[in-house]
Amino acid sequence: MFYSSADITTDLANKMQGGSPVSTSIPTFDSFNSNLAAILPENMTSFNSDGIKQALNPTNMQSLLDGAMPGIVPSIESNTVAKLNSLKGINNMGTQAGTAFSQLESSNSQLTKLLEDYSKGISMQTISTLKNNNQISQLGTLNKSIDGSFPSFTPKGIRDLNDPAIFNEKKTATINETVSNVKSTSKSMTEQDVSNKDFNNSAQQNLQQLSTPQYSGDNDRGFDLFVRRTVYWAYGSGTDSDSAALRSSTGRQLQQGISVAVDPAVIPYLSKIEFPDIGTRYATDTGGAVKARTASGGKAPIIDVFFLKKEDALKFANSTPEYINVKVFPPKTKYRYAKNSSPTFGAA
Repeated sequence: MFYSSADITTDLANKMQGGSPVSTSIPTFDSFNSNLAAILPENMTSFNSDGIKQALNPTNMQSLLDGAMPGIVPSIESNTVAKLNSLKGINNMGTQAGTAFSQLESSNSQLTKLLEDYSKGISMQTISTLKNNNQISQLGTLNKSIDGSFPSFTPKGIRDLNDPAIFNEKKTATINETVSNVKSTSKSMTEQDVSNKDFNNSAQQNLQQLSTPQYSGDNDRGFDLFVRRTVYWAYGSGTDSDSAALRSSTGRQLQQGISVAVDPAVIPYLSKIEFPDIGTRYATDTGGAVKARTASGGKAPIIDVFFLKKEDALKFANSTPEYINVKVFPPKTKYRYAKNSSPTFGAA
């Protein structure tokens, strides 16, 4: 079920405040939210032939939304029926109804704070299972659109719920309104994601601060970093003259399977970078969009993975997580420029 009723919020509070976080029971990925996750922005976008992120065309987007509904509607229906039944049984409208409505209206704000506090406390290893630490916020937004679809009732309206015909009419209308709101919210978030607008999420900002490395120049243990991963290439439209010539900003030759571009103010040049899915790469290049953090809307640091062919780069970008945790091992010796040298010359 989704996070709207007071008892669900209380249950979440008990789980989240029960001690150390448990990565195998993240509330975001219960059976209902796993279906909602199918219509998050990461599944509603793709990269075009120029490597630019864009929303799916309207037909494909609508098809994806419609296809996800069979897994979502049953939970919406059961939640709606439970709410209507709880209202139907209220007799003292002066106090009990007010309490019920107050619980329903406050549950989202309670949940927001709980999720923010929880996301600040969980480990970076747990965060990596989320693919993107905006996911909690985005799922919360979808759940809020669901809860906001529940209609308000007058005392007479609540009494009328005892009529089966009126009960079913309200149930059907609420479900239809909720489904419409969910689809509309998913589309809106996708448009925001494509336009790279900043996410106003205090947990996101907190995590970014925590991920800023403290580099001493002699760090055998390395440091963990949560990054936005992008791609660039040598051959194909959208490249630049240096990349096409396999020339990096450190003088090292660019090589697929080895080279990545970084912001050297965050990841020192020639650092060894361990990815959980593609193994080891070396920080030998940089770029304006990488330093500006364009792809993450100014939030997470960027690592731009080098490919020879554009089609291979785009295939990789469309089939792997955009956000990922990496381990960075700075070089043990001071960096120096080395023209036309091997891809890993002087690296850690």
